[in-house]
Amino acid sequence: MESLEYTESDLEYKNFAVVAGQGEGIERRIISIGDAVDADRYKMFVDARDVSDDGNPRPATKVIADLQKPGNEKLTEHAQEVYLGGQILTTSRLVENFRVGDMVTVCEKGWGVTIDTRITAAKVICEYGKQKVEVVFK
Repeated sequence: MESLEYTESDLEYKNFAVVAGQGEGIERRIISIGDAVDADRYKMFVDARDVSDDGNPRPATKVIADLQKPGNEKLTEHAQEVYLGGQILTTSRLVENFRVGDMVTVCEKGWGVTIDTRITAAKVICEYGKQKVEVVFK
């Protein structure tokens, strides 16, 4: 790589979910998903009233399992985002043909970053008789 940019975004990041199912007050089943504590906890509330019990009493373990699904889905939606972007050395013998959508391994030893990622965008720039390829990974 000729140059590399690395960004971690915590803008929408959540690592702890409080999931509430059907019912009201003390009758409402509430579970927590995640083990982060104190200042490391980025909490979100998930209203899972739509998790149906079909009007029949069910074992608590089944209700908890049903509530974990929407909680885990929301946590996945709010995972920390990592972006890599940079310019590839087009004269390097290590650079082969690549396309948008390819999986690649990017390593920056100085930052201690090694990541298997997908090329999501590429742009060829021709300036002053030289060719550069800018790529974005996610």
